[in-house]
Amino acid sequence: MSTKTTFKRIALVAVAALGLGVLSVAPSSAAVSSYALTVDANDTITVSESATAVLTQSYFASAATDTAAVTAIIRSGSSATGGIKLAVTDSATSASSTAGAAPTRFTDSGANPLTGILIGGATATKVQASGTAAGVVATNKYTVVLTNVAVAGTYYVDFYSTDGTGLATPTSSLTTWTVTVKAASAADSTSTSYIHAGSSPAVAADSATVTAEKTAGTVAGNIKTTLLTLGAATSASALESLTATITGAGTLGAHATLSSAIATGRSLLVKDNNYVVIFADGTTGTGTVTITGSTSGIVYKTATVSFYSSTPSTVTATVKKAYIAAGLTTIKVVNVVVKDATGTVVQNATVSLNPATAGTGETTTSCAYSSTSVANVCSITGSSAVKFGKVSYVAKVVGADTAETEIKSAAFDVTFADIVATSVVISAPSSGSVGDKVTVTLTAKEKNGYPVADSTYEGGSANGSVGGIFWNTTTVPAYSSASFKPFAAGETITTTSGVATVDLYLPAVAGNITGTWTLAGTAGTTTGAIDKTIAGSTATITIAVANPGTEAATAAAEEATAAANDATDAALSAAEAAEAATAMAQEAVDAVAELSSQVTALISALRAQITSLTNLVIKIQKKVKA
Repeated sequence: MSTKTTFKRIALVAVAALGLGVLSVAPSSAAVSSYALTVDANDTITVSESATAVLTQSYFASAATDTAAVTAIIRSGSSATGGIKLAVTDSATSASSTAGAAPTRFTDSGANPLTGILIGGATATKVQASGTAAGVVATNKYTVVLTNVAVAGTYYVDFYSTDGTGLATPTSSLTTWTVTVKAASAADSTSTSYIHAGSSPAVAADSATVTAEKTAGTVAGNIKTTLLTLGAATSASALESLTATITGAGTLGAHATLSSAIATGRSLLVKDNNYVVIFADGTTGTGTVTITGSTSGIVYKTATVSFYSSTPSTVTATVKKAYIAAGLTTIKVVNVVVKDATGTVVQNATVSLNPATAGTGETTTSCAYSSTSVANVCSITGSSAVKFGKVSYVAKVVGADTAETEIKSAAFDVTFADIVATSVVISAPSSGSVGDKVTVTLTAKEKNGYPVADSTYEGGSANGSVGGIFWNTTTVPAYSSASFKPFAAGETITTTSGVATVDLYLPAVAGNITGTWTLAGTAGTTTGAIDKTIAGSTATITIAVANPGTEAATAAAEEATAAANDATDAALSAAEAAEAATAMAQEAVDAVAELSSQVTALISALRAQITSLTNLVIKIQKKVKA
């Protein structure tokens, strides 16, 4: 920097008493003119973040001691929601700060013509810079920070210049910096929203179904939404509110205390962590509740609620266990679904099972509604341990309506069977490949030819009771592979119509795998779920496990070997053929030579004969002439 530049002192001032942020070039003794202020860009932030801009100031200094100040004012927002920080980042005509400069506070004379909420720091700090010349244009850059903003909205920060005496009368026009502050949405995947049936507080899991009787004011369930950011609670001042709406049947209420909520309307503005309670409004059918971020528009929850009439209209009985233990109580035998005229499941009807015809000896059984099964679940108790066979039932429904409407289901059958098996067969595929999923099946029948009663067996249960043991406790099931052990000793085996299955994967090593099960007890003694006629006998399976990859490689190697052998044989055959051809060629040469010799001899003999004949002719000629 030139040593002939203007001497200036730049004071960084943030005044809190009246809310001004002031950055000043300290007191002047000459006129300062041609002020100019510019901001590089507006900004958008989220609550609790900071906005930053670069403010550029320029002015003409006619004397070496001329100074100027920058003041910041917020025209909107809240004085409790943030502060302005000003700091010198570049001074094109000033030297570095001079040590020993005392802090300075500039006060507002009350002559400030601007209106708005003023913000600033609690102390003032003067930064002093030096120069040596007058008659220059001074240019300074400042970092401006809007910080500690806790309320969403639009903030307009106005800057203006004054002379360095600290007077509040502006000597430049306003320059405005606009900062848009958005509410923190907290709408990441860690935010939670759960719906719970009834009047108990929602827990960290959704209820499978939420249903209530249609009478206005009846509580069907409640929803609690907790907004989180990265799995952690967000500052209460940074949370957006929620909008809860319901379409279809039902109405809503909201309160911080679950029991204090009352039915208010179909669209509510709700605070984070408050309960949204769903009430019946007197109509039947389905209502859909949606929880949405009021600012972000993010849907935190969509849930369906059903409202039913107490007047039953239809009933459907479904048998879940077709074979049940004679003389014992079997649970969850039949599911009975009751619906109203709109097809909505009715929960408050009284349901019982009754023998379809008199004289069976069986008794009426009551049922209880299960929200998990969305049905009335019924148990049946057999009248005698020695009474077996099929019995027909009907489900009787009595409504909770004033008329106590009564309807009945179509008849359905269940069969009382024994819990002791006279036949146990275990089967599995005879072959498979390594890693294949296979099903091993156990089939058990009792003395009447029925499947054993639907129940759980093995597992060390007591002898003679539902769930009796299958396997011998001395000779436990034996397996050739430690990774393939279906129906092991002590394992719970559940049968449905006498059949139990288990899915396993075949070992990774090829070869035969086997399983051998020795039935409980000894011959002649009934033990657990095994009749004396089969006690101590065995059931076995064998599965041939192949490894297609290894076998394919072996087959390929064998094929390659065979091809090589074929090639060798072909080469040998070719050599033999060549030798035979050579021999035949030699024979041909020899034959030609012999033939040539014979032809030569014949020609010689012919010549001799011709000569002899010629001589004879000559003699004759001579004799004739004579």
